[in-house]
Parts: sequence; C-alpha cells; structure tokens
Amino acid sequence: MPRKVKQTAVSEEQNIALAFSELCKDKALPVDVVVDAMSEALKKAYFRATKDYTDTILEVNIDLNTGKIEMFKIKNVVEEIKDDVFETDPEEAFEETGVQYNIGDVVKTPIDISSFKRMAAMQVKSVFKQKLREAEKQQVVKNFSNRVGDILTGVVDAVESKHCIIKLDNHTNAYLNKNHMLPGDNFIKGQNVKVYVEEVDKTATGAPVIVSRTNPRFIVRLMEMEISDIANGTVEIKGVARQPGSRTKVSVYSKDPNVDPSGACIGPHGMTISHVLSYINNEKIDVVNYSDNPLLYVADALKPAIVTGMQMIDENTKSCRAIVNNDQYSLAIGKEAQNVNLAVRLTGWKIDIKKEEEAVEQGYEYVNVEDLKIIENAKRIRTAKLDNENKSVPIVEEKKVNETIEPEIETTPTIDNNIIETVVEPTTIPVTPTEPKVKPTTNKSLNAFSELEAALNSSSNNEDKQTPSRRKPAKKQVEKPAEDEPKVEVKKQVSPALPIYTEEELKSIQAEQEQEEAEEASKYDEDIDYDEFDDYYDDED
Repeated sequence: MPRKVKQTAVSEEQNIALAFSELCKDKALPVDVVVDAMSEALKKAYFRATKDYTDTILEVNIDLNTGKIEMFKIKNVVEEIKDDVFETDPEEAFEETGVQYNIGDVVKTPIDISSFKRMAAMQVKSVFKQKLREAEKQQVVKNFSNRVGDILTGVVDAVESKHCIIKLDNHTNAYLNKNHMLPGDNFIKGQNVKVYVEEVDKTATGAPVIVSRTNPRFIVRLMEMEISDIANGTVEIKGVARQPGSRTKVSVYSKDPNVDPSGACIGPHGMTISHVLSYINNEKIDVVNYSDNPLLYVADALKPAIVTGMQMIDENTKSCRAIVNNDQYSLAIGKEAQNVNLAVRLTGWKIDIKKEEEAVEQGYEYVNVEDLKIIENAKRIRTAKLDNENKSVPIVEEKKVNETIEPEIETTPTIDNNIIETVVEPTTIPVTPTEPKVKPTTNKSLNAFSELEAALNSSSNNEDKQTPSRRKPAKKQVEKPAEDEPKVEVKKQVSPALPIYTEEELKSIQAEQEQEEAEEASKYDEDIDYDEFDDYYDDED
C-alpha cells in the first residue's frame, strides 16, 4: 500500500510572497517596481471599499520574505485640530491606538485589510495590472532609449490591417506602421524580420518602441553590418537618398587612394551588396563615389547613366549642368524623374541635364568627366603621400636636439706615457669614456705585398702596427689636461710602416718595369711601309 505524502500547509502570506517572486521573474521587473504597484492598488481598493474620497494619507508595508502586508492611516498630533483628515490631538490618538502621544508626533493607525480585501479583490487586480503595464513601459523606455538607430531582428507577433506588432524579445513589443513597410512586405505571424529602431515614445498608449523599414538610415546600418570594408573603417558612408521599395543612392568615400570605395561595397559580380538587397526585397542600390569636387560628385551621382561632361552654372546657388549622349538622356532622368531627383537629394545640387548635340549647338563650355577623374585621382595620391610622410617623421623633443653632451674624462692614478691623441666630436649621444681600443686593419694598397709585410712586421711591436680610424673628423679638439693634474706627453698616432727593400731588390724591380714597358711599346712599333700609303693617295690625285 503506497505511503501517503504529508502535505505541508502553506499560509496565505507565504502564497503572497511566492506570487511576488514569480511575478518579478516573469515580467523581468525590479522588486521595488512590483511593490509600488501593489501598494498603489491596495490604496485605491481601500478608498473604493470604504467610500472615503478624502485625501487621507495611507502607508503600505509589504514584506517580500514573509508575505506580510500592513496598512496604516497617517495623522499628525497637534494641540488644536483644524483638519481632521490629517490631524489629531493626543486624546483621540490615545483612544484609537492606546498609546500616549505628544504634540508633534505622527500617529499610525492600523487598518484591517481583511475588511475590504475580498470585496475589492477585482478592483485590486485591475489596478495592479494597470500599474504593471506602466512599470513595464517605463522599463522598456529605459532599456531602448539608447538603442535608437540600431537594427534589431524580431518576430512578427500580430498582423493588422494598418500595422504589425513585432516582438523584439520576451518582454518587448515594437510597433511597425504600414506606412513604414516596404511595398513588398507581406508578413505572416512567426516570420523573422529586420527593423530599424526609429523612436521610443514615452507617451504611447501601446508599444512604446516605433520601428521602420523605410528609413534611409536603415540602408546605412545594413551596409555597415554586411560590408566588412565599411565595418572596419576603410570605406566611409557620406550620404544616402532613398525612395523606399524602388531605388536608393549611397555615396561612399575612402582615404586610401588604392581602394575603390564603390567597388569594395558592390563586390565581385555584386556578391557583397546582394546580402543587403536580400533584406529589402531586392530594392535597387546605386553606390556612388563621393568627391570634394562637386562636378565629379554630381556626375557619379547620376548613375547608372554615363555623364560625358560637366559645367558649373553658379556655385553660390549650387547649380550645374550635366552633358550626356543621346542614348543616355532618358536613363539619366529616370522613370518619373526618379534618378535625377535622388541625385539632387544626395548631392544637394540643382542639376540641368542636356544632350551632347544640344550642348554643342548652344555653345556650352563643359569639362570632360574623364579629365576631372584623372585630376582628382592625382590629388588623392599626393595627399596620401604627404600624410604618410608626416606619419613617418619621428617626433624628437627639443631638449634632446639642442643639448650637446660632452664626454667626461676620468683620471686614474697610474698614467701610461704612450697615450694616443684622442679626437672629440660634439654629439647628442652620451659617450662613456673608455680606454682606446683600436683593432688592426689591413690597408688595401698593400694587398700585393701582404706576405712580405707579414714577415717584416712579425718582429715589431703590435702597438706600432695599429692603424687610425677611417672616419674623418669634422673638427679636431684635443682635450687639455687640467692644471692640477700631472702633464702627460702626447704622441701622434703613427701611420703603418711601409715595406723596406734593399738596393739589389730595387734594381731588380726597376729592371722588370723597364722590360714590361718595352714589351708594351713593341706591340705598336711594328715595321710599317709608309711609302705604300703615300703612293695610294698620289694615285687618287
């Protein structure tokens, strides 16, 4: 026979405490918000149940740990009662509470909640729900006020004839008006959709978060998310003009002259920009190269039309003239002037489009667009080089440049008589004085007699074979010994010894040189019959 599990009785106060904790967790609301909503609901229920329409001051204490709820009526103790709603005297306070009060004290008279709790249960429920909705709205406004301008992914929760409700998370709904939908947006419940947070309305009766899919910034944020060159800062978006559902023009710019900004955004075969198009029902996007030259900027803004020439009409009024071929005229204007209107909104310039034949007939003087591109590209390259040169120049502090540090010579008690002359040059690098150490080097002019020199120098002292440093000093400054120090005899460094030959060796060397000269002369002093040449020239005469 199964054992019966003994059920523990749960008091009403424990149920209240449990309900409060679950409510805070389910609605993701702070505890103090739920407590304030409950306190306000109990106060309104008391006034309805007791039909007390005065401005009585009530105090509600709710202990979430135990679930105990207490309510008190607050009055001030005065000597003479002028308003019995807010004031009482010590005698009346003693009668109501059984406690002696002095003038200036505050009397808290307990109220039995059970007397009106059941009667006003429905009233408490409706008021509590209303207060919770207000608290939720304030929490949503607080969480999303700093997310205006972001793109969020939501789920379609409800589809109405004039709007849709998008569920952004478990506790937040967003309002998407039909005017802010694209022409091809046919949503169904449960569908995922990307939206742009346009506004957070604190006074809205429904969902306080207003989202849109037609805002021009929606395209900008999508490109920043999907195109890596824009995300890492290589390419910068300068402007955008949009006709939702039809066409959008975006101007981009890059400081690097080796980067084509529009090509980086479009990608090979349009693969990069296709990710953006998939979120906006394949709306057409023209990526335009931004330029500081307004003529070149306007010419590129008229894409997909090809502009051959540009003319400045009036820079003050920002008006210019674009010259196109006959077959590009209708494309430059666009259907219902859509293309030229978007170009005007993007650049901020008034554009007058003329055919090339008409421009020639009327004598318009315009500049070739290709020439403008070459000039502008050269400027960008020059500017980039200057920036790189400025970055590569090291920054040196003035103190380090101007100050010259002279080496200090340490004196020792023992002084060698054979001291080589030292040369000191002014330098910005501190020098630590040490004893001169000169490494033996080989003179290039003596390479032919290296064996003979080695044999002669083997018997001499190693110090006499030392060679001077090859660096030519700018100015020789000899360090003079101090007056108190003992004078030191200074010897100049001796140049390396040249080979010494005997008289017999010199005579043999001279004989070899004479023999070599004679052999060289014999090559050109062959017997030549000059009479033959004379006869040849006489015959010609």
